[in-house]
Amino acid sequence: MKNKVKNIKRKLKILYLFYKDPTVPLIKKFPAIILLGYTLSPIDLIPDFIPILGYLDDYIILPIGIYLCYKLIPQDKLKKYEEIIEKQDPSLKKNWISGVIILLIWIIILGILLKRLPKS
Repeated sequence: MKNKVKNIKRKLKILYLFYKDPTVPLIKKFPAIILLGYTLSPIDLIPDFIPILGYLDDYIILPIGIYLCYKLIPQDKLKKYEEIIEKQDPSLKKNWISGVIILLIWIIILGILLKRLPKS
């Protein structure tokens, strides 16, 4: 299961490179943009709290979407993107500074919300 998750992450990175490529027409990028947006969105098509069906999008819809988006990528570009992913420095994968900034933003928002709660 861990290898499948790594493979999906790798394919999403390749779709991101496809999206960022200025030589690709916008019409071909559109499905990749939708899939990447859906993947990064905290809102699911089917909420996860619904038994069995809740994970349907994670286990079925996402891989099918990746497969369909891959069909749009020409083989020469796909090889180029795979080479770029392979050359990436593993130490660059985690950006702790941006993680800390996002965490601080959430703490500030939570603090503001807690201050606005009526005191009983």
